[in-house]
Amino acid sequence: MLVIACAVLLPRFTESRGDPFVFVRYDAWFALFIAYDLPVIRPESADIPAYRAQRVLMSALVAIPVALEARLRAGYPTELPPSSTAAWAMLVVDLMAAGIGSAALALLALRHHLHPIVGGLFGLWIGSVYVLHMGMMELLAYALVLCGLLCWERGMLTTSGMTLGLAALAKETALLFTVAFLCVLVLQRAGAGWRFAILSVGPPALWQLVVAQELGITGVQAALLPGNPGQGMLPIASYFSEAISPLTALQLIWVLLPAIVSVCWGLGVLGRSVSDPTGWALFLNGLFVTSLPPASTAAIWWSTRISLAVIVALAWAGVRSERPRLAYVGVAVLLVPTVLFVMTGGDFGPMGGDGIQPR
Repeated sequence: MLVIACAVLLPRFTESRGDPFVFVRYDAWFALFIAYDLPVIRPESADIPAYRAQRVLMSALVAIPVALEARLRAGYPTELPPSSTAAWAMLVVDLMAAGIGSAALALLALRHHLHPIVGGLFGLWIGSVYVLHMGMMELLAYALVLCGLLCWERGMLTTSGMTLGLAALAKETALLFTVAFLCVLVLQRAGAGWRFAILSVGPPALWQLVVAQELGITGVQAALLPGNPGQGMLPIASYFSEAISPLTALQLIWVLLPAIVSVCWGLGVLGRSVSDPTGWALFLNGLFVTSLPPASTAAIWWSTRISLAVIVALAWAGVRSERPRLAYVGVAVLLVPTVLFVMTGGDFGPMGGDGIQPR
């Protein structure tokens, strides 16, 4: 899977003559700036400081090699050339996340008597390809989610809670999987529910308080302010806010349709058993993606990466169903966009020309 991911990146990397900053786009710039400032959170490091700072895990991981390099450079008598360490670190983190998430999904598939090839769906979904091209946080967040799902199925609730807590620090939307598990634990009145809740919700909640103390507002509040990315969430509405074009039509097929399937499937599962975590995961993540605000559906490379939440929920439900035909056909259908991308030499849809550039 990693070999394929690197091959997909190669044309753009070659075109840039080996410049890793070609894979730092949009939100990734803010993660990089925050990494240089940590442990301090500076308001000038991002356009919406609290909103960007809540996704601190990528910045924290990138900050480690940056700090090590700074210490090494301090020993030189003359100034060294500008470094691309942070950009390389971000790319390595995303590639590792793609591999780890795919491995976790493959282990889930094996656990339910399916071929591990199912795991490739995570790293090769078209949204994941866009994440690799832009240095975004979704691969890191949902790779940790998949690890949390695997730990949950193995009865390792403490490890699952810790992993999901880290996932929420990578991207706050990963909390929807935590909520799915909490719903089940509450319904089952499980004694371990408190420990799981503290470990999974505690770290992101504490970090939100730190952000609020430093910047005067939490990341969640900042997202919902007028003009900010979270404004205008309403089921389905934003997908039809503009005239239908080839790219918006692809969004309906690649993003909205899987989300609707996720909602319907989730309701069906909950109708049979309200304490089934896959039902809650399908319903909550499907409802979230169908309700993406206009800022998230304005471009297909934004909406497809966010819909990785639905792809993970669908994949988990698919392997837990232990129906090979359903799982394999589902994987084949969901990988069609990536196949088209590769067949057209990475020039399919918005990836062509200047489709991905800094704002």
